[in-house]
Amino acid sequence: MELRLNSSMFADRKQLHEEIARQLDLPEYYGNNLDALWDVLSAWSQPMQIVVEHSADLERQLGGYGEMVLQLFQEAEEENNAISVDIRL
Repeated sequence: MELRLNSSMFADRKQLHEEIARQLDLPEYYGNNLDALWDVLSAWSQPMQIVVEHSADLERQLGGYGEMVLQLFQEAEEENNAISVDIRL
């Protein structure tokens, strides 16, 4: 499985979480926040590559929240052997 995020298309947090939920086929009760995202990624059991394209856009458009998302992806990779992360400028 691959989660591919083109950061230039997210104007706000809501759009980001909607795209993550869509690609991962998450249930409607997904919390659309960093805690919920961590819960999903830390429990993920199948191999998944997370590709973040245009990461500078994510930080520029979402500010500190964008930085926290990138950090969360990296921490998920360290915590969960099923996840690999490729962050591209």
